[in-house]
Amino acid sequence: MTLLQVRDLSVSFHVGERIVEAVRGVSFDIAKGETLALVGESGSGKSVSALSILQLLPYPMARHGAGSSILFDGVEMVGAKPEILRRMLRLIDEIDEVREPVKRMLREDIEFVIRQLSRESENDG
Repeated sequence: MTLLQVRDLSVSFHVGERIVEAVRGVSFDIAKGETLALVGESGSGKSVSALSILQLLPYPMARHGAGSSILFDGVEMVGAKPEILRRMLRLIDEIDEVREPVKRMLREDIEFVIRQLSRESENDG
Protein backbone atom coordinates (compact mmCIF):
# COMPACT_ATOMS: atom_id res chain seq x y z
CA MET A 1 0.00 0.00 0.00
CA THR A 2 1.41 3.40 -1.00
CA LEU A 3 1.44 5.76 1.96
CA LEU A 4 3.07 8.71 0.19
CA GLN A 5 2.98 9.44 -3.52
CA VAL A 6 4.81 12.47 -4.88
CA ARG A 7 4.32 13.29 -8.56
CA ASP A 8 6.04 15.96 -10.64
CA LEU A 9 6.84 18.07 -7.58
CA SER A 10 8.11 21.50 -8.55
CA VAL A 11 8.70 24.34 -6.11
CA SER A 12 9.77 27.88 -6.83
CA PHE A 13 10.32 30.85 -4.54
CA HIS A 14 9.11 34.29 -5.61
CA VAL A 15 11.05 37.16 -4.07
CA GLY A 16 10.08 40.47 -5.59
CA GLU A 17 10.71 40.18 -9.33
CA ARG A 18 13.04 37.22 -8.87
CA ILE A 19 11.95 33.57 -9.23
CA VAL A 20 14.17 30.77 -7.94
CA GLU A 21 13.35 27.23 -9.02
CA ALA A 22 14.26 25.01 -6.06
CA VAL A 23 12.77 21.67 -7.16
CA ARG A 24 11.79 20.47 -10.64
CA GLY A 25 9.84 17.32 -11.52
CA VAL A 26 10.53 15.11 -8.48
CA SER A 27 8.48 11.91 -8.23
CA PHE A 28 8.64 8.99 -5.78
CA ASP A 29 6.45 6.57 -3.80
CA ILE A 30 6.84 5.33 -0.25
CA ALA A 31 4.88 2.29 0.92
CA LYS A 32 3.86 1.85 4.54
CA GLY A 33 6.87 0.60 6.48
CA GLU A 34 9.37 1.76 3.85
CA THR A 35 12.11 4.33 4.30
CA LEU A 36 13.35 6.68 1.60
CA ALA A 37 16.54 8.70 1.74
CA LEU A 38 16.76 11.93 -0.25
CA VAL A 39 20.41 12.25 -1.21
CA GLY A 40 22.03 15.09 -3.10
CA GLU A 41 24.39 18.00 -3.04
CA SER A 42 23.81 21.03 -0.86
CA GLY A 43 21.10 23.17 -2.43
CA SER A 44 19.69 20.35 -4.57
CA GLY A 45 16.16 20.58 -3.08
CA LYS A 46 16.12 17.78 -0.49
CA SER A 47 14.79 19.93 2.36
CA VAL A 48 12.36 21.83 0.14
CA SER A 49 10.94 18.51 -1.12
CA ALA A 50 10.54 17.19 2.43
CA LEU A 51 8.98 20.41 3.76
CA SER A 52 6.52 20.41 0.84
CA ILE A 53 5.01 17.14 2.04
CA LEU A 54 3.82 18.72 5.28
CA GLN A 55 3.13 22.12 3.68
CA LEU A 56 5.78 23.76 5.87
CA LEU A 57 7.25 26.05 3.20
CA PRO A 58 6.95 29.85 3.48
CA TYR A 59 3.74 30.27 1.49
CA PRO A 60 2.81 32.35 -0.53
CA MET A 61 6.47 33.09 -1.34
CA ALA A 62 6.87 29.37 -2.11
CA ARG A 63 4.72 28.03 -4.95
CA HIS A 64 4.13 24.57 -6.37
CA GLY A 65 4.13 23.94 -10.11
CA ALA A 66 0.78 23.35 -11.83
CA GLY A 67 1.23 19.56 -12.08
CA SER A 68 2.61 19.03 -8.57
CA SER A 69 0.83 16.43 -6.47
CA ILE A 70 1.58 15.06 -3.01
CA LEU A 71 -0.82 12.33 -1.86
CA PHE A 72 -0.43 11.27 1.77
CA ASP A 73 -2.63 8.30 2.61
CA GLY A 74 -4.74 9.20 -0.44
CA VAL A 75 -5.22 12.86 0.55
CA GLU A 76 -3.84 15.71 -1.59
CA MET A 77 -1.46 17.83 0.47
CA VAL A 78 -0.65 20.57 -2.06
CA GLY A 79 -2.83 23.49 -0.97
CA ALA A 80 -4.24 21.50 1.98
CA LYS A 81 -6.74 23.22 4.23
CA PRO A 82 -6.41 23.23 8.07
CA GLU A 83 -8.77 20.25 8.49
CA ILE A 84 -6.52 18.12 6.26
CA LEU A 85 -3.46 19.13 8.27
CA ARG A 86 -5.29 18.22 11.51
CA ARG A 87 -5.92 14.76 10.03
CA MET A 88 -2.19 14.57 9.27
CA LEU A 89 -1.45 15.28 12.94
CA ARG A 90 -3.65 12.34 14.00
CA LEU A 91 -1.93 10.04 11.48
CA ILE A 92 1.53 11.04 12.70
CA ASP A 93 0.53 10.17 16.27
CA GLU A 94 -0.47 6.68 15.10
CA ILE A 95 2.91 5.87 13.52
CA ASP A 96 4.81 3.82 16.10
CA GLU A 97 8.12 4.04 14.23
CA VAL A 98 8.37 7.81 14.73
CA ARG A 99 10.06 8.78 17.99
CA GLU A 100 8.24 11.12 20.37
CA PRO A 101 10.65 14.09 20.00
CA VAL A 102 10.15 14.00 16.21
CA LYS A 103 6.37 13.74 16.64
CA ARG A 104 6.43 16.74 18.99
CA MET A 105 8.45 18.82 16.49
CA LEU A 106 6.13 17.87 13.62
CA ARG A 107 3.05 18.68 15.74
CA GLU A 108 4.42 22.13 16.58
CA ASP A 109 5.25 22.91 12.96
CA ILE A 110 1.92 21.69 11.59
CA GLU A 111 -0.05 23.48 14.33
CA PHE A 112 1.77 26.71 13.37
CA VAL A 113 0.72 26.27 9.72
CA ILE A 114 -2.87 25.52 10.79
CA ARG A 115 -2.96 28.77 12.82
CA GLN A 116 -1.59 30.74 9.86
CA LEU A 117 -4.12 29.22 7.44
CA SER A 118 -6.96 29.84 9.91
CA ARG A 119 -5.96 33.52 10.19
CA GLU A 120 -5.88 33.84 6.41
CA SER A 121 -9.36 32.28 6.17
CA GLU A 122 -10.70 34.71 8.77
CA ASN A 123 -9.21 37.68 6.91
CA ASP A 124 -10.63 36.48 3.57
CA GLY A 125 -14.11 35.92 4.91
